[in-house]
Amino acid sequence: MREPRTFPATVTTPVNRSAPLRQAVYDVLIELIAGGVLEPGRPLIEAELAEDLGVSCQPVREALLRLQADGWVELRPAQGAFVHSPTVEEATQLLSVRVVLETHSARGAAQYATGPGITRLWELQAAGIAALSADDARGIVEANAALHGFITELARNRCFDHQAISAIPMFPPEWSVTGHQSAKCAPVSC
Repeated sequence: MREPRTFPATVTTPVNRSAPLRQAVYDVLIELIAGGVLEPGRPLIEAELAEDLGVSCQPVREALLRLQADGWVELRPAQGAFVHSPTVEEATQLLSVRVVLETHSARGAAQYATGPGITRLWELQAAGIAALSADDARGIVEANAALHGFITELARNRCFDHQAISAIPMFPPEWSVTGHQSAKCAPVSC
């Protein structure tokens, strides 16, 4: 019997051909993992990824090696690649680093925010509350990212942008962490 496809049948994610293929494949896989399409523990079958993304196996192989180095993928001898399942300790450590960075960003935003900026913060918060009320995990993640991205923008620190914060993985709230199935990694808020 054939294993299930890497992507759900409804997912069609062509890679951006303007970037080097290994980078484009890496970017698409990060988006799919961070967005919860490829959940923790899920096998990543190289040939299927290549077919689904419309590329050869080589850029997929290179992207998987980089994803392993960045902590997103586990490569297991004689088993293959799998989406990394964070441990409770990893999730706690990552969240504590994000809290420090986001607190710094929030201080800057508080210093420079004007009326329109404050209004936009309230709008972004309302979007997050609506997603939470609707039990919309993807909406919660997107609203959280938008809120924190705007807070960072308000901080006016050119050296400290939202990319610095988002480079630290934030596990989607629907992911259970390894060894603690009832634990959820909730979005960080300032």
